[in-house]
Amino acid sequence: PVKGTSQADLIRFFGTVADAVDVDVAVQNNPVNLDVSLSADGLVALNRAHPNIRILKGEGWSVDIDRAIAGSDGAFAVFGGHGGIEFPALLQSGGAGLIPAPDFLPAQVAMYEMWRDGRTADALDIHRRLLPAIVFMSRSVPGMLCYGKRLFAAQADIDIRAERAPFKAPSDFGLEQVAGFAEDIRTAVNTSGPHAAALSAAAQG
Repeated sequence: PVKGTSQADLIRFFGTVADAVDVDVAVQNNPVNLDVSLSADGLVALNRAHPNIRILKGEGWSVDIDRAIAGSDGAFAVFGGHGGIEFPALLQSGGAGLIPAPDFLPAQVAMYEMWRDGRTADALDIHRRLLPAIVFMSRSVPGMLCYGKRLFAAQADIDIRAERAPFKAPSDFGLEQVAGFAEDIRTAVNTSGPHAAALSAAAQG
């Protein structure tokens, strides 16, 4: 859909696809980075008109995600995005989980398992450790592509030797920040309780 597409046209567009299949349909809704998106009320209307649209990658504000879950009577299985910047709030609202970037995967797996096991304080501690890196990566898409892949590479022991044009070149300051974030993630993983050993191995490649 192009910029300026109305909510009604979006619902009609997604509904046409959903009505043509007999499986559950997932929709990504990203009002932060995209020019076209649905409001919480629009998401509820979409599900009510087309009940097989019941999986949502919800990348908007947690308050709107909560409204979409409540308004659909829990019909939506909502998975967060944006690096998990509001992952705890999503889980509190009844969200199903996260579609994570690889940058934070081991620590966020630990966080999710702790939350599921009732260890919310430990899960929130991991989130607080990750949050500066998540915010740093979310400032711009070019910055996320430049430094996000380097954060992942630092954890996976991958040497980046070439760039694909066009690209944003990293600065020395930015690389220093990434090195600090990588250490923060290792620390979060190494203090994540009974799953620490396995998660630490995954984080270190």
